[in-house]
Amino acid sequence: PPVGATETVEVLSLPRWMGYEQTLSAVLLAGTGEEGFCEWDILGHTDTEVYVWALCQVRSSGDGAASMAPAVIYLSADGRIDRVAMPRESSYLDDIKSLFPSDLQACAMDNACFDGPAAMQHIALRRADPSIPPAIIEQGVELP
Repeated sequence: PPVGATETVEVLSLPRWMGYEQTLSAVLLAGTGEEGFCEWDILGHTDTEVYVWALCQVRSSGDGAASMAPAVIYLSADGRIDRVAMPRESSYLDDIKSLFPSDLQACAMDNACFDGPAAMQHIALRRADPSIPPAIIEQGVELP
């Protein structure tokens, strides 16, 4: 099994982006007991792995817990979201090397590849109007 935190979330009939958001939220906000708003950018993907930088914040409060990290979304053979893994703080660099392909490791180690402040601004917009999807969806990116 992959290293780092993992979580499997059942997401059957939701829009694709909601499945991504739920699985990312479950891992990035683990321990808070809350669902969150998430924003993410895709760094790359294969048929069964999607490499992202993500930021999630609890839905209950604009001042609440938030977490930002690179992560891997694992897809099943039929394309469903299976689980998410992210590097552990205690072995961050080793986990990056085992989770991400070599051409994405530098970006996964450097949060300059993801605009966290812009992600937080978009989460604030979504908090005010929950019908707004994540920025990646507004940009027309098709999710693997």
